[in-house]
Amino acid sequence: MRIITREAWEAAPPAGRLLSINWPRGVDLWVHRSGGATSTNPGRSAGMVKAIQAFHTGPERGWSDIGYAFLVDSAGRVFEGRGRHLGAHSPGKNHEPSVCCLGTFDDEDPPLPMRRAVFELMTWLEAGDLRGHRENTATSCPGDRVMAQIVNADPAPAGADRTLRERLIDSGYGPLSADVILERMRLGQFGTVPRPHDRELIVRLRTRGGLGLASARAVVKAGRFRP
Repeated sequence: MRIITREAWEAAPPAGRLLSINWPRGVDLWVHRSGGATSTNPGRSAGMVKAIQAFHTGPERGWSDIGYAFLVDSAGRVFEGRGRHLGAHSPGKNHEPSVCCLGTFDDEDPPLPMRRAVFELMTWLEAGDLRGHRENTATSCPGDRVMAQIVNADPAPAGADRTLRERLIDSGYGPLSADVILERMRLGQFGTVPRPHDRELIVRLRTRGGLGLASARAVVKAGRFRP
């Protein structure tokens, strides 16, 4: 995917030392919001990212750099923030990647290009799940609409006419496996013991199958069931 580099948006040099980090496959991607207005204009969006960096490194925060790994505007442009470095976005989760949606999103919907960009970033990072800032910290961030339409939503608005069976097959399940899982879901047969590859399955179900988080988890749990 195309990411607007720090050089392209004319980022200031880090104010302190940054620690490089390699995120494992299946890591959570934490979703935030900037607050204030949003933008579809490339120059204005870059200016907003610069302003966030200046605030984060200024006297009120005093951080080494902009806190987020990535930022996305309403046109779906993805800006490199800290990139692959230890972040400063949510205590206890700074070792995991983050993306900031430019805007507020209490009453207005995040635009479709923004939503798609976050899902594409999730796929590019091979993240296992999207998590909202409020799931780790007492805050309203990233806004009710972002929680509903990005964090807990279907990542693929296109192809909404596909049946659930088709979505499972598109996600890598064989036809027989898909039929077994659908029958278990119909009967309410769900397993509870997590497996190491659960996160990978959820990623595929969300990005290839276009399922929401709750639906993807239900499919995975039906696959765990043992009579």
